[in-house]
Amino acid sequence: MQRLIYILLVVITALFCASSCKTDRSHAQKQQEHFIDSVNMEFGREIKFDSLKMSELKRWIRYSDSIGYPKGVAELAISASKIYMLDFQTSQAMEMLETARIAMEKTNDPGLAALVSFYYGYFNRRINNTDAAIQFWLKALQLSLEAGDSAMYAQTLMQTGSLYLHKGLFVKAREYIGKSMSVNKQRRDQASLSIDYHLFSLYHSKKGEMDS
Repeated sequence: MQRLIYILLVVITALFCASSCKTDRSHAQKQQEHFIDSVNMEFGREIKFDSLKMSELKRWIRYSDSIGYPKGVAELAISASKIYMLDFQTSQAMEMLETARIAMEKTNDPGLAALVSFYYGYFNRRINNTDAAIQFWLKALQLSLEAGDSAMYAQTLMQTGSLYLHKGLFVKAREYIGKSMSVNKQRRDQASLSIDYHLFSLYHSKKGEMDS
């Protein structure tokens, strides 16, 4: 089905090009970008590696690049990287992250830069390179603030606090988990708040063990 949609979109693109004198090319470009964003939302829900779906995802990455949509390239590449990471294919995951980074650098989008930095942190956390993960997440925090992306800001605070807790750095853990909780209360994000409360419970449990 995804392959059929891809072929149809290529045909539509050709028709747009053939009738460019009658068509608003900017409007056509935005339509294609919106469609690519919708496709990426589908791939973003994938949690299991499937070689056919991965091939399809990479076709969409190439297509996004061919129409000059670097944001689409970056976001699709991040989706591919997440799938590879969950399947423990670390070299392929890093390759897709590099594709995302290169595409992101063609934009002037701090929100996209925050997203890329967040997943570099996520990758390093998965391979237990915790110091690098924290550095990427601290950068993502700065960029998400610049972009005004409270959801990314809160998610990054939560991940950073969780990692500090894992490392036994309790002062830092409390600081970042507390900030995450504050932002999520403002956002009225109950699902994220439940995770914050769980992390605080772990914090008190682990700190109690250290203090006893």
